[in-house]
Amino acid sequence: MESPQRVIELGDLTLRCFDGEADLPEFFRVIEESLEHLRPFMPWVAEHSLARTTEFLAGRAERWASGRQFTYAIVWGGAIVGACALFRRGEAPDEGREIGYWLHPAATGRGVATRAARALVEQAFRLPGVDYVEIVHDPANRASGAVPARLGFAEHLRRPAERLAPAETGEDQVWRRAGRFELPHRRLVGVGPGGLAADRLVQHAHLPPERGQIGGPLGVRPGAEEHGAVDSRLVEQREVAAHRVVDMAVCVDDQRFLLVMGRSSGRRPVAVA
Repeated sequence: MESPQRVIELGDLTLRCFDGEADLPEFFRVIEESLEHLRPFMPWVAEHSLARTTEFLAGRAERWASGRQFTYAIVWGGAIVGACALFRRGEAPDEGREIGYWLHPAATGRGVATRAARALVEQAFRLPGVDYVEIVHDPANRASGAVPARLGFAEHLRRPAERLAPAETGEDQVWRRAGRFELPHRRLVGVGPGGLAADRLVQHAHLPPERGQIGGPLGVRPGAEEHGAVDSRLVEQREVAAHRVVDMAVCVDDQRFLLVMGRSSGRRPVAVA
């Protein structure tokens, strides 16, 4: 069974498997210091105890081996500052995975959760058969919702949910990012000269800026500019080589638009709509 990397190095940030008893003192302290920060939206905080944390850490290895949940300590500046996980929830389809994360309050607002989630997205799409990744949070938890928005996820749906934590609203907001999708029979629309700044492309594609959200760039297979078949596993911004054609995606509500840059052929950039 294929598994994600056990240690993911991201410069000053590291995601690594928990080390059972060795991590218990530090991880328990981090939770203790984060209780009031986490309490509004984390139901497990109500039952927090040393015994529960010990049990949690003891079960990580078995869950990793089963392939159902890959849990990481988030280590920043040499210290544990939270946890994140890539998992399949309950009876969810085999082709889908979900990402969860939480941080010590001292580590929030610094891009740590976004970087950790981005790394788990990359790991998810390396697993065989995984077609999409979801992030689920209460709509009132805007800090959690900011992470998928930054990573190019699209708002997929809202669904009823049991209220288990004090600030929960009784709904789940589900965000989804597809790993591979098809765009057959699309219409090409000119959007102006090459070299446009990313934050201007929405306007030039004639999409309302207040509704448009620029997502990450997309890898491209040969002939993709003709058949609309692209691989969106790449989520980091990068410079596109001259022979490539797909630069980035724009999501408007539940529709996805690709911005295609035909640089090598000298054609005007076009939006696949």
